[in-house]
Amino acid sequence: MDKNALYRFFSNQSTIEEENQILDWLDLSPENKKIFVEERNIFDAIILNNEEYVSIKGDNLFIEKKSKKTVLWAKELLKVAAVAVVIIGVCLYYMNQQKNILLSSMNTVSVPAGQRIDFTLPDGTKVSMNSMSELQYPVMFGDIRRVKLKGEAYFEVVHNGKSPFVVETKDYGVEVLGTTFNVNADADNFTTSLIEGKVKVFNLSNIEESFILSPNEEIALRRGKLVVQPINDFDIFRWKDGLFCFKNTSLDKLFPQIEKYYDVKIINLAENKSASKELSGKIRISEGIEHVLRVLLKDTNLIYEKNDNIIHIKSKKY
Repeated sequence: MDKNALYRFFSNQSTIEEENQILDWLDLSPENKKIFVEERNIFDAIILNNEEYVSIKGDNLFIEKKSKKTVLWAKELLKVAAVAVVIIGVCLYYMNQQKNILLSSMNTVSVPAGQRIDFTLPDGTKVSMNSMSELQYPVMFGDIRRVKLKGEAYFEVVHNGKSPFVVETKDYGVEVLGTTFNVNADADNFTTSLIEGKVKVFNLSNIEESFILSPNEEIALRRGKLVVQPINDFDIFRWKDGLFCFKNTSLDKLFPQIEKYYDVKIINLAENKSASKELSGKIRISEGIEHVLRVLLKDTNLIYEKNDNIIHIKSKKY
């Protein structure tokens, strides 16, 4: 910012356009506020020490002699102004410190096994979180709306072209401006499924490894590499509606999901051939684990024994 423009502002000689420019410049950074206070102190010192009148014409600063009476009056006025500048500086500093505290303060939402929750982030983004998932997000978002996810969550992001929304998992990030998508980052698994809008998926340790998804596409980790493919079954996202949906999935792969939904440990003692049978269906999670097991094992030669939260899967004895 031009110093003479600031001096015109201090001496009430600036135009409305200049005043607006200076106020916008002040809001850009804490460094600008610091320069403003320093220049104000210099301006005050010039007048107080020289007992002269400062005027700005064009790009030139003029210092003219003034009467003793005017000097005394100006000194008193400047004392008040100096105090006001200090107070403003302190207030701006305090507000900036409070903002930094809010930006660095994190909230953590953890969902235990057997439960799921829906809630809204500070920017209005809606989140549904699956069992055994955790989300960290700041009390107040900054220029980038960044959250950290462990587990699975479904996001309906509020559009903001100036503030990207970024979901970070253990190894990968998902960046959007406004869209609807599902992220599953359980243990070594990573899948991002795009329902609406557009997202960029990138490797946190190698930013050059990035992919752009279009609606109805998903990207998944397969043998250590990210693979983009069409979404074949949208029912798998209905966990947020309380439904356990599966299609052409073996019992071996269904058991870990049951453990997550019902906070149990399943020990499979049956032959691998029996547990590899593929099944398809939809079951309401609220029906309970015993109902789920009866449905899944109905047309197999398997039975279950439940002891508290331990379940043993065994072959039938004929």
